[in-house]
Amino acid sequence: MVLVPTDSSARVLELAWILEKAWQEAGHAAPFKTSRIYMASKSGNATLRHARSLLEWMDDSIVREFEGDEETVANTHRRSGSKQINGATKPSRPFEFKHVKIIERRAQLERALKGEAPRVILASDLSLDWGFSTDILEQISLSSNNLVILTERSVSENLSSPSRTLWTWFETRPDGVALEKSIENEQLEQVHGGSRFLTMHKTERVPLSEQEAQQYQQYVAAQRQMQSSLTADNDAAADVADDNIDVESSSSSEDESDDEQQGRALNVSAAIGHTGRG
Repeated sequence: MVLVPTDSSARVLELAWILEKAWQEAGHAAPFKTSRIYMASKSGNATLRHARSLLEWMDDSIVREFEGDEETVANTHRRSGSKQINGATKPSRPFEFKHVKIIERRAQLERALKGEAPRVILASDLSLDWGFSTDILEQISLSSNNLVILTERSVSENLSSPSRTLWTWFETRPDGVALEKSIENEQLEQVHGGSRFLTMHKTERVPLSEQEAQQYQQYVAAQRQMQSSLTADNDAAADVADDNIDVESSSSSEDESDDEQQGRALNVSAAIGHTGRG
């Protein structure tokens, strides 16, 4: 089994596309014919749907590959909607994989891990601190026939995360390296783990005890009381502000009335004076 820890929404799309293309080009050749590819992420289907809506932002070669513009012969299967292009079956929609199977539930992952066929699993998260990748790593570490492929350095803030430890082992190579040749006659390096111990912190969701439940209810009640007090204080402050506005408005009206009366008195005095002089 091969574990490829990755993120759940970005790099995983690139890796899934590379593996899908490799399996398509290999056809029925061994060992691809009997091998399985899985993408283990609780948001796997949602990620693929979102990626389909952003096709115009991708590289032109990928767009042409999905649309089949580079091929000369294309027939669409009436039932499945898949395309027969130069003898190879391709999906009719972008990121609708034929070989990569999506795993979103733990029961699906357990069935996939029980299989005997060779498997490549893209699993979140890259840090190996949480997610499906942690469960898979815990199981495959029991056998030296399994492999972990690190496609990038982890940026986990946890200095003791499994991904950081594995990357350190890869760089220092304290237990040696095994060299193999790929199909393209390239040298591949496999860094031995040397039966070292890898520390993993596993979290589980468990129900609260009776004492913990009481403490939680007390906490919730205190928060509600605090929220009610803040709401009452805000309402009181708002009422005071409204009263101040009313007082200021009334004072302004009285001032305007006084000015108007003073103006009238001055006009009457002026008129009396004018009459007296006449």
